Amino acid sequence: MQLEAGAVATPFEFEDYGTTLQKCQRYYYRHASNTVGVAIGIGAMITSTTLYVMVNFPTAMRTAPLLESSTGTNYYNFYRANAFDYTNSLTIANAGINTAYLYNNTEVSGTQGDAGVMFVDNASGYIAFSSEL
Repeated sequence: MQLEAGAVATPFEFEDYGTTLQKCQRYYYRHASNTVGVAIGIGAMITSTTLYVMVNFPTAMRTAPLLESSTGTNYYNFYRANAFDYTNSLTIANAGINTAYLYNNTEVSGTQGDAGVMFVDNASGYIAFSSEL
């Protein structure tokens, strides 16, 4: 369907799926939806109780996005140095149009400097970013 402003119709415009998806991801990006074990991003323990994780967006966002969280049991785990840290909350620390940095300093503990990978650990969990108008 194509909507027109005015009384004159223009030729119908076809757009491939990939182009449409990229345009949509400039406004909203949802990562690791309904899949356990999909990596969200890489990160490190910057103190013994503070975890930072970097998430790269597949398409540049329209503006620096806000973090959106799901409801329910959206648990994440951070695998580092043969250990897991589980958390149910992440907060956006800093975001640009290409990358966001998330942190948690209430539910994790580890060794400062340990690097690792963050995963979704529950099928209902996800990470979503929005830069809606």
